[in-house]
Amino acid sequence: MKIRVKTILILSAMLLALLFVFLIASETIVLNAFHTIEVQSAQKDTNRALSILASDINQLDAVAEDWATRGSVDESIAHTNKSGLLTALDDRTLDNLKFNYILFYNASGELIAGKGYDIKQMQETPVPASLFTLPLAPANFLTMQSHGNAIIGIVSDHQDPILLAIQPVYGPDASTTPIGYILMARYLDAAEILRLENLVQLPLEIRRYDDPDITGDYKVAIASFQNGTAPFVQLQENDAIIVNAPVYIAVLDNENIGTYALIRDINGSPLLVLRLTIPRDIYAEGKSTIVYFFAFLVLLGISLVVIILLVLDETVLSRLLYVSNRVNSIGTDRNFSARISLTGTDEVAQLATDVNAMLGELETSQQYLKTRLDQREKSYHLFFNSITEPVLVWKFSDQEGYGELIEVNNASVDILGYSRTELATMRLFDFLTVGNETDQDFVTKQLISQGKVQFEGSYRTKGGKVIPVEVIAHIFDEFGEKAVLTIAHDITVRKDIERLKIAAFQQIEKNMQQFAILNDQIRNPLQGIIGIADLMDNEYKEKLIRLATMINELVHKLDQGYLESEKIREFLRKYYGVGKK
Repeated sequence: MKIRVKTILILSAMLLALLFVFLIASETIVLNAFHTIEVQSAQKDTNRALSILASDINQLDAVAEDWATRGSVDESIAHTNKSGLLTALDDRTLDNLKFNYILFYNASGELIAGKGYDIKQMQETPVPASLFTLPLAPANFLTMQSHGNAIIGIVSDHQDPILLAIQPVYGPDASTTPIGYILMARYLDAAEILRLENLVQLPLEIRRYDDPDITGDYKVAIASFQNGTAPFVQLQENDAIIVNAPVYIAVLDNENIGTYALIRDINGSPLLVLRLTIPRDIYAEGKSTIVYFFAFLVLLGISLVVIILLVLDETVLSRLLYVSNRVNSIGTDRNFSARISLTGTDEVAQLATDVNAMLGELETSQQYLKTRLDQREKSYHLFFNSITEPVLVWKFSDQEGYGELIEVNNASVDILGYSRTELATMRLFDFLTVGNETDQDFVTKQLISQGKVQFEGSYRTKGGKVIPVEVIAHIFDEFGEKAVLTIAHDITVRKDIERLKIAAFQQIEKNMQQFAILNDQIRNPLQGIIGIADLMDNEYKEKLIRLATMINELVHKLDQGYLESEKIREFLRKYYGVGKK
């Protein structure tokens, strides 16, 4: 891989790594920060919706407090004057106040008088049974009696939840004990919820806590709320309002986030769950910002990579490549006298200086080695041509064993009579005979399989002369390639001596056979002489027998010598082939 490619890959990998780290950091830090801001904003929006709802209840309390201080009201309650209380109640008053109920109770919390009004239908409506008595738990009612504090909040109704405010009414004698109570209420119906939604400017939904058809996200939110008994709103001594509504925030999808607030009734029991569906504008803006910033980083990174590559290429890479290409060119041409021309004072210029110094040393070594090689080559040729026997070097062939001729000494040229040019066009078996074709194949296979072979054959010279030779061939390595060296030894004298030996041994064999025949020819007449001598009866008898006996002993010794000669003849047959048929 080229250095430019490596540099591009390294810089690209670094850029990708930085972008990957940026994405991880964006997900874990930036987007989490945007999500935190989003949650905080959602909490504020939810608090704003709850505050508006609490403000509506507080409006009820303000009107109730005003009515509770009117002399006509406390007097009518004190005398249980139902008609006097109803005189101030008409449809126009309720419609102007946008109240559904204005009710009056005695000190025991029982309904004395009151009126209901349907704002939508603009007509009077009966008071529900749930409001025939003050909708307070006994403990809360006793607290209100003893302390004289107003109570505000929400209560349940079979139709819609009711927002209400209860103010104690004191008698004309300025007693600290309430003589009765006034309740003002408004339904938290669809119209009121729509008004709240318009004020908040966010999709708003209110569901009953015990609604059997409540959806799963509400169930998750309800499960997250902790137990408590604090009512939704509480009045302080300075008429300040405390809003108690646990809030749960969850991501609905990529586009919206939901906030859930638990609203308890006037007695502290869970009654409603308010949900705001808030668009994830902050989170989306954060993602868009990250995308734009990421795109900016990509462009910036690519620009930096290109600039760095150009600077590196101009100051380092191109100079390094020039040094590399120049070194390769010098190495290919084997011209160590060449030099690298590069100016500068940086490390690359120093590298070129070091390479030039190395080339100078290589040039000196090359000249020295060339001188030594020339000397060795002269010594080799002198030694090679000083060999008096034919020596030939052939290329090795996997099929034929002996390929093209590489080198031949002077003795081969002189003995064979061919010039070096003529021998270069010939193969070994063009002038070497080895028995028949089968013998030639055997010699070739043995050379290929064992790497060496020794055999006898005959050289045919250019003039037609046949020279018996003993050939030794073996495979060797010549500068990384296989070659075959053949040395032929002239065995003409040895062949002549062997022929003379065989002729002499054959003559001895022939003489021994003739001697055996002669021995038999002597012994047979000798037995006749001994027989005739036994028949004689004169002084020559003993002499003839004695002479015959002496001759017989001589013949017997000759027989013993003949037996010994059989061993000699067997040796000749075995080792020299004499007497074989």
